[in-house]
Amino acid sequence: MQTISLTLQFAYDFLKKNNVLDFKKVSEMLLSFILKCKRYDLFLNLNKNITSKEFNKYLLYLNEKILDKPIAYIINEVEFYNSVFYVDENVLIPRVETEGLVDLAIKKIKETSYKDKVLIDLCSGSGAIGISIKKTLKDLKIYQADISLEALEIAKKNAQLNNVEIIFKEGDLLLPFENIKADFIICNPPYISKKEYDNLDKSVKNFEPKLALLAKDDGFDFYKRLEKMIPQYLKPCGKVFFEIGYMQKNEVFNIFSNKKWKNKEIIKDYYSNDRFFFLELDSTL
Repeated sequence: MQTISLTLQFAYDFLKKNNVLDFKKVSEMLLSFILKCKRYDLFLNLNKNITSKEFNKYLLYLNEKILDKPIAYIINEVEFYNSVFYVDENVLIPRVETEGLVDLAIKKIKETSYKDKVLIDLCSGSGAIGISIKKTLKDLKIYQADISLEALEIAKKNAQLNNVEIIFKEGDLLLPFENIKADFIICNPPYISKKEYDNLDKSVKNFEPKLALLAKDDGFDFYKRLEKMIPQYLKPCGKVFFEIGYMQKNEVFNIFSNKKWKNKEIIKDYYSNDRFFFLELDSTL
């Protein structure tokens, strides 16, 4: 056994030697997760001993980190919209920017009489978006769909962890929703082009699922497919919420240029980048 102080110093030196950015913060986050405490608690208990089992687990985490593995995948946990979600390499790690998509959807849906209405969350991955909305808008009926069975199993696990009832569908975009008409559709699809993908940081490209990142047609494939599909599955005046790449605004507007799309709006994320696209289906369809 050794003290928290000595353990942290060992980790600082090890991660710094291996060129890990923010090596102190990373060291403290991983150790506090193992010891089930807050980071500041480490410094209130520097002389406390940790067990051999805890130290060996810490060593495993540190060795994973020097391979550029994201912390969320090391500890199988990420915080999103004030909730905790399980994640592994079968799903994309929810980004803090995407909390803005949840905020946007909740705000717009609250403006309606939404009790027992239907929201479909496409490309749902870990389930973080739909589950976060359900925790706030409990009377909304929410479906989540993904083409990845592994992702759906994780979403189911997260629904249980967060005590919400979600209906799950496996399949490609809206194809599993035959005979279902939604009031709201939300989607954070793959939107990274091949060129962008090739230049991604190693921590993303080597660990996060390519299926959830890369899109054909220079990143616009899913938007083009959904522009054709959505009218069949969305009620008139139905609302649509997308996350988009920060340089995709103009092309996305072009894709949804048909007169059946109304009230189109681009909303910026926390970093003032064009990130969310809101629109409605014409009432006459």
